[in-house]
Amino acid sequence: MLMWILRLLLFLAINKLSESADSVRCYSCSNVLQDNQCTRTVTSCGHDQICYKSVQLVNDRRTYSLGCLHNQTCASRTVKPAIVGRGIDSRRAADTCLECCSDDGCNVHLCDHRIPEACHDDSTVDCPRMHSLFSICDDIPHAETVCPKYCNVCCVVDGNWGLWSDWSGCSVTCETGKQSRFRTCSDPMPAFGGSTCTGNNKEYQSCHVITPCPVHGNWGQWSNWGACSTTCGNGIQNRDRTCNDPTPINAGMYCPGHNTDAKICNVRPCAVYTDCSEIKKHLPDSTDGIYPVILWRTRRTIEVYCDMTTKGGGWTVFQHRYNGAVDFYRNFHQYESGFGNLNTEFWLGLDYLHEMTTQTQNTLRIDLMASDGRTGYEEFGQFSVSPGSSYTLHVGYTTAAYNIGSDYHFSPYHNGQHFSTYDHDVDTDTSMNCAAKFHGGWWYNDCYNANLNGQYLTPGSSDDTGVRYDSFRTSSSLKKTTMSFRRSNM
Repeated sequence: MLMWILRLLLFLAINKLSESADSVRCYSCSNVLQDNQCTRTVTSCGHDQICYKSVQLVNDRRTYSLGCLHNQTCASRTVKPAIVGRGIDSRRAADTCLECCSDDGCNVHLCDHRIPEACHDDSTVDCPRMHSLFSICDDIPHAETVCPKYCNVCCVVDGNWGLWSDWSGCSVTCETGKQSRFRTCSDPMPAFGGSTCTGNNKEYQSCHVITPCPVHGNWGQWSNWGACSTTCGNGIQNRDRTCNDPTPINAGMYCPGHNTDAKICNVRPCAVYTDCSEIKKHLPDSTDGIYPVILWRTRRTIEVYCDMTTKGGGWTVFQHRYNGAVDFYRNFHQYESGFGNLNTEFWLGLDYLHEMTTQTQNTLRIDLMASDGRTGYEEFGQFSVSPGSSYTLHVGYTTAAYNIGSDYHFSPYHNGQHFSTYDHDVDTDTSMNCAAKFHGGWWYNDCYNANLNGQYLTPGSSDDTGVRYDSFRTSSSLKKTTMSFRRSNM
């Protein structure tokens, strides 16, 4: 670019030498609001000076200054080079400018030019002559600033877009897709340094095919595993799923794979053991739950709940209460055969309890929870229940205890007592029926230190008909109780 500028300056110098050697006369004003206000003042410049006009924007107001300026200033690197009457950058009414000229009085028309529409910029600029001197067509971008239309001296061809092609076919065979078309910069193609086409050479639009797309099926979630096919021993559990996430439609493919699944289950062993202690001994990995057992004398098969966790496990639970869902104010026959649900609250039954506890030596365990969540337990050796119709309690003294007090002991007060209900009064109190008065079925004496089958009341209440164990919480109804036994040799 510098070389091109030097050539241009040389050309201006040649033009200058062809003019009169006399100095130019220039309009001279300082910071006037209108350049036409400067018509009355003309000054003669020195032999090495030319006319100039500058514009400055100060506080949103444009002011003009005109006068003489050393002719080298217009070629200085500190200002934009100028040709007579026009800056090379072709600025349009800039806020600030400095332009120079070498004719008398020429500076009143500077800085307010427009981008030219004709093939001339100034009476002193001869584009064909400049091309002959400097080959301006070798540098098209700069030639445009002096001769925007090249004055027919440069064979520049700017590119122009041809016609759009037809739209392509739709990108899908069903529902909504895209189609495209294109054009080329060929009408004409750019040549000899001409500019290329602007804009995109490709366009897109949506297209729709009436045919609905197929929806392929996908499996929904597996169902929960069903019940085991057997009540004991090896069985099968099944689960299934449905091809509905989504369901196949419009000739879509069905879900691959099977809609059913199966696995082997072994909920519990078949009844070959007589109590939970025996199950724990032969199946040490057994967990808490319901198991079938065969009673040792009558060979009857019943289900019992086994505690396989507490203190090594093997406990057969025969009483469990925790929310009052099951009414324990029952007649003698119901206490004999059992009632409730092994998964919630229940009483196993005196008939079964007698047969299971007379097979071998057993330990009785009573677990308790108070209304504030504190717990305690007590264990007794030599536990058994006599046969009907008395179902007498036999229990030794405490062998282990936690949070149990020294008063109102269970074992010495209730040991040797018969089981009483409101319709089967065999307690030692001759003046009343303890079971009827204290709303339960129990091994009452005269009447109780413990009433674990009493009425389930709000935990912590002091009603003497409630679920009580006075050596743990005197006169306070309990929140939870569990009675269980296991063989003493465990």
